[in-house]
Amino acid sequence: MIGNWLAYIYNLLPLAVRQPRVGLLISVLLSPAKTSINELTTYIADARLRSAATWQVMWLEKLLSDALGYPINIIESTGLPIDFIVSGVSYTDETLARGLLNRYKLAGKSYVLTFADVQIEGQWLNPVCARTNEITITGQWLYPVCAKDPESTIIFEVVLSWAGSQGDLDGMSGAVSILNSSYQAVTSADVTQYSKTDLLEFTLPLIAEGYLLDFNALYANLEGLAIVTEILWSENNGMSNPQSDKRTTLYTESTTIYVQVYPVENPQQ
Repeated sequence: MIGNWLAYIYNLLPLAVRQPRVGLLISVLLSPAKTSINELTTYIADARLRSAATWQVMWLEKLLSDALGYPINIIESTGLPIDFIVSGVSYTDETLARGLLNRYKLAGKSYVLTFADVQIEGQWLNPVCARTNEITITGQWLYPVCAKDPESTIIFEVVLSWAGSQGDLDGMSGAVSILNSSYQAVTSADVTQYSKTDLLEFTLPLIAEGYLLDFNALYANLEGLAIVTEILWSENNGMSNPQSDKRTTLYTESTTIYVQVYPVENPQQ
């Protein structure tokens, strides 16, 4: 992995053209390659970790901690009735945690999850004798929850396409933002520089007023230079009845928006 790209570029340049501006220009041109190399390096490191993982407790702890983003603790038990206890998992990550455990644990090994954000309290309603042959315990959620409540989130998918020339330094750049009803930015996502197509996805907490999408920071590039841009968007893939405003209306439910980006030198036919 190349740690300092600028120094790497300088070392490869002939002395006659080894100037700061030349190095910076080449560094900018190599930005897509640098991003791809960094992503590939991260993927290779993760793949090596997963391929080296075994059923040992220390590996299971590391895999879960890395995948969930917070520390997980595993305590080995006697095997009667379970072999190990996994603690610290959030109830919203139960499906992911069980999938990893079922993949890497030894066949036949049993486990139980104890959730860090779920508290269970019990109380005897009727006293029982120590020698009673049968004891029935009944539990009830006081505040029912769902790990992925579809009513509590709203999802926006933004499908972007480029309608200009196909040069290596031609394409889209910039970002798409999500605003609330007061036109304050809630979040944003960058578009891959010089891309011809891109897909952005936003998952937000549902609010009564809803959200709108802002395309004012979305640009067209020709030969590496940002130019005046024409934006058209629609709620259907066929781009029927396209809108040219760079802000959508407010949405209170999940929506897919299709966006086409045009450079002014190449207007829509």
